[in-house]
Amino acid sequence: MKNTESRLITSFQSTGRMGRSTLKQGLISWFAFADVEFSTIDCDSEHKTLSSWYPDIATFFPYRRDDDLLPILNLAGSTSVELIDFPAQATQSVLNACHHFSALKIFADKGIRLTVCIFASDERAALASGAQIVPR
Repeated sequence: MKNTESRLITSFQSTGRMGRSTLKQGLISWFAFADVEFSTIDCDSEHKTLSSWYPDIATFFPYRRDDDLLPILNLAGSTSVELIDFPAQATQSVLNACHHFSALKIFADKGIRLTVCIFASDERAALASGAQIVPR
């Protein structure tokens, strides 16, 4: 196992209007200000929030089904910090794909430290997807 060389920050939570993209926007601004090497992958083909707001920074890789995670995993670890914006309503698909492709092993082999942001909300979809992300 390699030493940690990069950090991947994302959220798998299945609901919009919680601040997932807003958090990533704040991180993009901070990383640019602090001169931190980072990359951004926008996987939301419906909204394309990050790739439309930051066309020179964000790479667009649409995530529609489990197999779409593989090229994203192949890119992971190319910079010190990587932000990934997955589409809403994809929690179970992304978790299934991570399991299928052994994402945690790939991250460990590449020296990538995963940070998954979970947002507090009383919306049913947010609660349900949060429960999927954090097993009991």
